[in-house]
Amino acid sequence: MHSNPVRSRERLDLGGIWEASIEGYAIGTVMVPSSYPPRGTVMLSRTVTLTDFHGSRIFLIFEGVAHDGEVFVDNHRLGRLIAFTHHEFDVSAWIGETPVTLQVKLVDLEAHFGNSRGWETYGGIIRPVYLEGRSANFLECPQVSVEVQGNQAIVQARVNVVQNTPSASPVITAVLLDHQGQAVASAKTELTGEGLPGHCTFALAVPQAHLWSPDDPYLYRLVWSLEGEAENDTLTHSVGLRTLSVAGRRFVLNGHRIFLKGVCRHDLWADQGYTLSEDQVRHDLTEIKDLGFNFVRLVHYPHHPQVLDIADEVGLLVTEEPGFWNVRLDDDAQRQAKTLALEVLTRMVVRDRTHPSLMAWILGNESWADPSYLHTASSVCRSLDSRPVGFSDLYSSRLGKKLSTKEAYVGWDPDFYDYHPYGEAANLYREAPRYLDDKPLIFGEWGGFWVQHDPWLWERLGQQFAAWAAASDEASSQLAGFAFWQWADMRQYQRGYPGCENGVLTEGLVTEDRQHKPEWDAMRILLKMIDQGKTHQVVSYFDRIADEQDWLSGLTPIAIGLDAETMEANRQAWAAYAPGYSEWTQLPCGFDESGLILAQSRLGLPPLLSPLSPRLVVEDQRTVTKLVVLGLGDVSEGYPVVNQFGEEALRLTLWGEADSCLQQPLRHGLEICRQNRLFQGSRIQPLALNTREAFDWVADPDWDVRIVRVWVWSLPRPFIMHRLSLDLVDGHSAVVIHALSSQP
Repeated sequence: MHSNPVRSRERLDLGGIWEASIEGYAIGTVMVPSSYPPRGTVMLSRTVTLTDFHGSRIFLIFEGVAHDGEVFVDNHRLGRLIAFTHHEFDVSAWIGETPVTLQVKLVDLEAHFGNSRGWETYGGIIRPVYLEGRSANFLECPQVSVEVQGNQAIVQARVNVVQNTPSASPVITAVLLDHQGQAVASAKTELTGEGLPGHCTFALAVPQAHLWSPDDPYLYRLVWSLEGEAENDTLTHSVGLRTLSVAGRRFVLNGHRIFLKGVCRHDLWADQGYTLSEDQVRHDLTEIKDLGFNFVRLVHYPHHPQVLDIADEVGLLVTEEPGFWNVRLDDDAQRQAKTLALEVLTRMVVRDRTHPSLMAWILGNESWADPSYLHTASSVCRSLDSRPVGFSDLYSSRLGKKLSTKEAYVGWDPDFYDYHPYGEAANLYREAPRYLDDKPLIFGEWGGFWVQHDPWLWERLGQQFAAWAAASDEASSQLAGFAFWQWADMRQYQRGYPGCENGVLTEGLVTEDRQHKPEWDAMRILLKMIDQGKTHQVVSYFDRIADEQDWLSGLTPIAIGLDAETMEANRQAWAAYAPGYSEWTQLPCGFDESGLILAQSRLGLPPLLSPLSPRLVVEDQRTVTKLVVLGLGDVSEGYPVVNQFGEEALRLTLWGEADSCLQQPLRHGLEICRQNRLFQGSRIQPLALNTREAFDWVADPDWDVRIVRVWVWSLPRPFIMHRLSLDLVDGHSAVVIHALSSQP
């Protein structure tokens, strides 16, 4: 079952009763492993004696502590322990048949890394500790990558070879076994020369490969062996043959798009803290899978290795992260914490990179950006492994506030975005995919107390998620997946209602002791809606509400073209001023009988005159007696919400020969007004007295009912136009231009 490497080595479990003291004063005993309430700095100790224990070398191994520690044997310092991760020490020189005292000095509350006010934290040796006997020369740190070619998979398998004593050409063998224990691929090599230490790499071709996926979590076994003159070593771990990549705004598993249906899970269980049994972990992951999820975000620190073993087996994709939550990474006071986080990250990647369930690394959670940390941390991950790297809801330090936008990613290139749209307002969910639009986006957290006891919101969100799951690759709004917050209730004090009641964060699908809550059934229905494609079709339509005959007859369209630089500025303007207004492609291309062709039919987004894109120039030579402009809606606040009646917003100029020109001001309340009829819970009636309403565009009857207006300028005389320009005058409006046309 274990992807965590299993070796043919003797082990001695050091779990059980340990003595505990503070500054030399005995305070009783502690069970190891266990999680206890933080006590400050505690010394744990026990006596160790080895008899009939085999191994040329003896290693002391810790699978995890909370949170900072030092290890001693008979007062000899072996080294440091940092939070949640695997550590091992060669104790061959100290531990044998003569009794020795093993001491572990643990720091919890004052640890520089690992504590958080976001959940109840603990101290202790929280995971197994044991002695392991090894041969003098041994294998460690396996790594695999998979390439699929038709029905065949190529497994690039690598293992480190540690040689402490000379050996005459040791032989390294790798054998891949299928589920029935039959060898499907193998390779062998003989190490020659010094090579101390070294590594060995094989390319194993697997015909008729059985791929791993959440729907079919098939596991092979890779058996490594080292055979020398007198000492041998074996290392075994599970292998899932699968590929995972990023393509555009999607994750692709085994060549097929996958939508992540996930939940956030802490490695906590009621008063047991971080110390769970294998049965408890299996219970969690089996229930998660049976409910309909295919993904678990393991928050917010490295979980016990058994979590990934079981995820491999039951078929759940997971992400891992080092332990940051709500931290000012840009603050120099966090320098030591960031250094420790990088070491935790390194140890986590090396420990877990053979797991097929592991799909991505997350560098932190809900924190303010520090480009230096992000760049270094992502480089650590990418130097050790090929999986995607991201950050869960990164705040913009440059803007000095909790704002998860592209601003936060300046100086760093993640493989995907992760945003947390907490709240009950639907626009929070709709808008993020429109401005975080150049990589896969997941909602790494959503839900919380906002969705509790609200069946309507559950249904509406389920329909929206179903629409995203079924969306084509060309859709303007896309989501690659989500992780609901959260799986189980947990202890969190000094936060209060509505998130917490009596010291329990009650935002889970199950209680602390894993009893189903009403939200369990709501989630089951939501996941079925996604699987069955039950999308919510917002009633989107347009209505022509003007008599067209007196202003549409005999018109010739003026083609609006934008160069690459202006196009990019226009895209940024829409993202900044109206990210929710990006679905213009659903409008008709124009009015067939009129010659009015909407600009978005060619450009994707219509021109937006704004501080980010303050000028539109159209080169077109023709005689004009009447000019028709379709649009002139302010997509920001707009008149009458803001701006003064009659204040000039834009200036329209027709340029002729020898720089002759005709100019016309476009003013708030006369030619320009607010485009959205809805404002702060009410329907309003924005007016531009010199225009008429051409049609309404109902994008969402709850949020966006937009007026598209038409303005007709009758020139005082025929004018031979060479080009046309529109310039923003007031410096703050954001006015859309849908189409231009003229009458000779």
